[in-house]
Amino acid sequence: AYTKRSGADIRQLQQRVTDWAGKQFPGRSTADVLLKLYEELGEYARNPKSAHELGDVMILLLDVAAMNGIDIQKAVSEKMDINEQRKWEVDMNTRIMRHVK
Repeated sequence: AYTKRSGADIRQLQQRVTDWAGKQFPGRSTADVLLKLYEELGEYARNPKSAHELGDVMILLLDVAAMNGIDIQKAVSEKMDINEQRKWEVDMNTRIMRHVK
C-alpha cells in the first residue's frame, strides 16, 4: 500500500497512480493515455518551471507503463545500465542528444 511520505518507492507511486486512474477512467486505453500525455507535454513545454505540469507527465508515464505490464523502476534502471555504457553526442543542428552506434 502507498504511504504518503518523502522518498516513497516509485513502485508504490506507480501503484497509487494506477489505482486512482483505474477508478477515475476505468475504460482508458494506452492510446487514450498517450493522447493525454501529448497534451500535457505541450503544457509543460510552455511552462518548464511548473512542477505540477511535469508531475502530470510523470503520472501519465507511470499509468501507461503499468497498463502495459511494465515495472517502470526496473525498466529505467536497466535502461540506465545500457545508457551508461554508450557514447553520446549532441547534434549541433537540432540539439537532439543521440547515442553513437
